[in-house]
Amino acid sequence: SNTLAALKLNVVLTANILSFFTVYPESHRIIKSTLLKELAARGYSVTVVSPIAEEPLPKYEDIIVTEVSYKK
Repeated sequence: SNTLAALKLNVVLTANILSFFTVYPESHRIIKSTLLKELAARGYSVTVVSPIAEEPLPKYEDIIVTEVSYKK
């Protein structure tokens, strides 16, 4: 007896990504923004802590930091 079986498995792996950017020039922001937006588009949950807000996107959250102080 011959048996033929077909099985299709979909494996989904996602991650929560937390990114800190306290101060950075425009060139760094463009690279960071492109990379993190693409990760969000691919299904990853992205949270970005930075002084600049990006356009709202699904799975992409901005936490805006307006002042940073360091204690010695």
